[in-house]
Amino acid sequence: MDFERLEVLFEHLNLGRIKDVLMGAYHRFGPGRPPFNPLALLRFKIVHVLKGYRSQRALEREVRVDSRVRGLCGFDEGIPSHSTIVRFERRIGVERLKKLIGHVIDDLVSCGFIKGLKVVLDSKPLKARCRRDPKNPSRGWLDEEARLGRGVRGLIMGYKVHLACDGEAEMPLAFRVAPANENDKRYAIPLLREAAERVKASVVVCDKQYSSRKIRKFIVDLGAEPVIPYPKNQKKGVRGVLRVDKKFRVHGPERLRMLYRLKSAVERVNSRVAALLSRITLKGLKAATIQVSYAILGMLFTALTSIRIGRPEKARSITYYV
Repeated sequence: MDFERLEVLFEHLNLGRIKDVLMGAYHRFGPGRPPFNPLALLRFKIVHVLKGYRSQRALEREVRVDSRVRGLCGFDEGIPSHSTIVRFERRIGVERLKKLIGHVIDDLVSCGFIKGLKVVLDSKPLKARCRRDPKNPSRGWLDEEARLGRGVRGLIMGYKVHLACDGEAEMPLAFRVAPANENDKRYAIPLLREAAERVKASVVVCDKQYSSRKIRKFIVDLGAEPVIPYPKNQKKGVRGVLRVDKKFRVHGPERLRMLYRLKSAVERVNSRVAALLSRITLKGLKAATIQVSYAILGMLFTALTSIRIGRPEKARSITYYV
């Protein structure tokens, strides 16, 4: 298995700031055993996601028999037990992972790769590892937090990733994971508010699912232009507004139609997230959020490394490093 480019990825990261965030979950002084190197455990999780191992245990077995995989994960001082890796996930939690993601996004903004002038919103369904509850078909049986919702092809039992992305760089700016039955509108304003902390958007592009007065007003208050198609029950009889018909043909002013094409950017980001999570089973909202966080962190690490080695054309290519 080729790990040379993945080694390059870890060599060009700002591990000092990352370690400061990770060490916040551990004690630094006083009695007790010193913690296992959290940077090595983070590298283990990134390798797990980028390389597409079906389970954490599969990578653990490979670490024990392959010295190169062991070195890639940074396990120079020894091999952690399975319980050590599980406790690392619990200690770090969702908030610290989001803080790490925020640091990497800030680095990409500061180097000019992410400009954030055009922000795009969308959601992606994720299937959970469970069936419907016989007593309540709208919820999961073995996963009580999973819900029945609309998927790409029919209904699924699981969750949704709600994303705000840079339409030009095709990089995530903010995300939320929620049960699959919750409406996309519910997460539009929190995503835009979080994205506005990092970038100043001039245009916000969404599909007609997000069309509401509240969301349009919030976008205008941010100083941006909403590019959102009106559904057929809104602005009836009004000409010159953006609309999408049943065959996904876009109608309206040419300028708005050209801007609406940026919606494909978030769909490509969704595809990369889905590809990284395709072999990982999801059970529980917190576990799903953590796995999505590692997938997004892997995508951002890939982009940042590509910029730093002078290969910006590879910023969106995960396969280049794996």
